Amino acid sequence: MGKQGNEEDRRAKRQAALRLYARQVGRQAQKGVEPNDRHYDEKMHRRLRRMAAEEIDALLRYGDDDCPE
Repeated sequence: MGKQGNEEDRRAKRQAALRLYARQVGRQAQKGVEPNDRHYDEKMHRRLRRMAAEEIDALLRYGDDDCPE
């Protein structure tokens, strides 16, 4: 496994972490429960704020096989 394989593995891990984060943050609020009860990965939150919008879009939109890069 060369450099290409490592890049694909890192991309797959970022993609999975981003999808988990989106699912955790984007869920519906529970009625009658504290509105700030959502638990999410703060490290991923900081990482997303530094990422370019195009990169986030590509991670959410494309699978590993469909990625235009």
